Amino acid sequence: MNPTTITAQPGTPYIDVVREFDAPPELVFRAHTDPELVARWLGPRGMQMEVLELDARTGGGYRYVHRSREGEFRFRGVFHTVAPDRLIVQTFEYEGMPEQVSLETARFEGIDGRTRLTMRRVFGSVEERMRWSRPAWRTACATRWNGWPRCCDRGGWSWTSRCRSTGT
Repeated sequence: MNPTTITAQPGTPYIDVVREFDAPPELVFRAHTDPELVARWLGPRGMQMEVLELDARTGGGYRYVHRSREGEFRFRGVFHTVAPDRLIVQTFEYEGMPEQVSLETARFEGIDGRTRLTMRRVFGSVEERMRWSRPAWRTACATRWNGWPRCCDRGGWSWTSRCRSTGT
């Protein structure tokens, strides 16, 4: 499994996340924008995920919910820029912390048949970023791709059929 690097520099209102995937950018991008695929891999282990809306186009939006024994965790946002296979700029809001909307930029960079995904999430203040840097949220961010290896690494376009057929 490829590690996730999370950087939150003291005194800054942003978090940087970098992860490499064993798939080309067009597949990694699709896995981030296809509702069926997103539901199969996004989120911390031990939670069920339901995509309520995912309209991955400039001006579109998304809503999803993670469910666990502890309850429901709902998220939503708006896609500001969607450049296929290269870039997604979107807002991100956890409905449990209303009025604390962050802006997330995700860049998909092809490297020898693999993809480096570089994300920057900018918060409204250093204090907001600090709340998202607590250990529980760092763990959630680091494990958001836990379902990826079972679903999407290597295998070209066949990974989508494996993902659908295994139910993981």
